[in-house]
Amino acid sequence: FETTQFSESKPLTPSGVPWPVLIGPNRFYVGMLEDWTLADKFFERARRSLPFDAYRDLISRTRQTFHPDRWRSR
Repeated sequence: FETTQFSESKPLTPSGVPWPVLIGPNRFYVGMLEDWTLADKFFERARRSLPFDAYRDLISRTRQTFHPDRWRSR
């Protein structure tokens, strides 16, 4: 996802985004993202499950991935 170049012939679709949620891709749909609840649950689980450095790296990568400027450039 992070290195894919999207275009008119290869558009970015909601199902192609690695949303930070605990719901499997077969059951997840973008309408579930009405608030931050699902993402909060994902990051809470990650915080409890990962070593501190790995969690910090996950937060950093996720912030970069979902930063509005990055989405505009894609």
